[in-house]
Amino acid sequence: MKTSGKFIGLLSLLAFFAIALSSCSNPAGGGTNGGDPPPPPPPPYIITGSGTAYTATRSGAAIGTPDQGIQAVINAIREEANGADVTIQFGSGGDNVLDIGNNSAAFNNAGEEVWGHVTLTGSITSNESSLGSGGTVQVQSTVNLTSTGTITNHNAGGSAYGMALNHAGTGTVTISGGTVQTTEANYTNAIGINSSGLLRITGGLITSRSEPTINVGSSGRLEMSDGTIHQTAGQSATSSAIFNQSNNAEGVKISGGTVQSAIIAIRATGSGPIAISGNAIVTAATANTAQGTIVLAGTNARLTMSGGTVRNTNDAFGNRAINNTTSNHAEAIVITGGTVGAMNASSVHGGPITGTQGVAIRNAANGHISISGPNTRIVALVNNSGAGNTPGTIYLEAGSGNLTVSGGATVQNTGTIQANDAIFKHENHTGTVNVSGGNIVPAYEQ
Repeated sequence: MKTSGKFIGLLSLLAFFAIALSSCSNPAGGGTNGGDPPPPPPPPYIITGSGTAYTATRSGAAIGTPDQGIQAVINAIREEANGADVTIQFGSGGDNVLDIGNNSAAFNNAGEEVWGHVTLTGSITSNESSLGSGGTVQVQSTVNLTSTGTITNHNAGGSAYGMALNHAGTGTVTISGGTVQTTEANYTNAIGINSSGLLRITGGLITSRSEPTINVGSSGRLEMSDGTIHQTAGQSATSSAIFNQSNNAEGVKISGGTVQSAIIAIRATGSGPIAISGNAIVTAATANTAQGTIVLAGTNARLTMSGGTVRNTNDAFGNRAINNTTSNHAEAIVITGGTVGAMNASSVHGGPITGTQGVAIRNAANGHISISGPNTRIVALVNNSGAGNTPGTIYLEAGSGNLTVSGGATVQNTGTIQANDAIFKHENHTGTVNVSGGNIVPAYEQ
């Protein structure tokens, strides 16, 4: 069949207008409605009430039966949402705090309906104390949850262990803002990770007056990229901001934010490694020579560091930044970048070391230490002027753990008297010291 040129031209013109119309109705970067803004998120569920009578509403309409116990209200929201992502606001807003008494608000998939992603806002508090198994908010089963609000436990019950947030599930709990806290000083945890689930901290404040602020259980995982973990006090010399009991291969990863404690920042008894990187700051102020900012207190405890800062700011003789008291691991401490020191805050970025006279790294066990990399700085001010004073930026006190310094890493003692040492090997230490290409000031004498 013969087709005329005019007909072909008409088809081409129609195709051109079709393409142009499509481009106008769906411009680059726009949505299917011509670049209109996306629809607003669905309204939050708002829980209000007190005592034993709580009610959830959404856009003013009650969800389930009003004036029920807090758990019945939580379950009613799950049943209505049935897998959809939800935002739940505790309290009416502003400074209003939802007090749930001695109870917990538990998020689980125990019914036929399941949770989608849950986001918590507002403020909730309780006096709940179930010896580590409860918590103001509990996250169970496979639930994934993000908190941007305030979660508080104000229990002061002596032997009872109050907890603000109990991660007892296998999902991911994210703290991206707000505050998770305990307010009393009697063995309380701001957060407990009591399962194989992941706790991810990307912002906000996690704080406690007791120990530990975050308890990482035997299979738990913790990742932190921003925010602050702050332990303001403790019940004993081993109180810590993070207590790592995990044997999970993922362990504890801190790539940003600040971990700080008046006593110990991180104490590890599990084999799950602690990894410090990025611009993380880990700081403490204990003067106890048996402790430190980071303490390896388990036979297979491990620390790796590729960036960030670990410091002890106490002014007393003998404070330690990293203290290996127990680990016999072949890679107990591996440092390839960052700054470790007994120093004040102004020293973090290369300033003078003043006001502190402590040890950057102490080894009293059989675990090996490897320090390398041109961006690695191990510093302390140690004036070894007489008996009883603690010698050496790196102090090899006992055990058979080897020390290797290589690849341009700097180990420096800024003490002002002749007897100071960058590396001090005590006669009770039977391991070897191998310096190859490191910058040791003053130089280590083999």
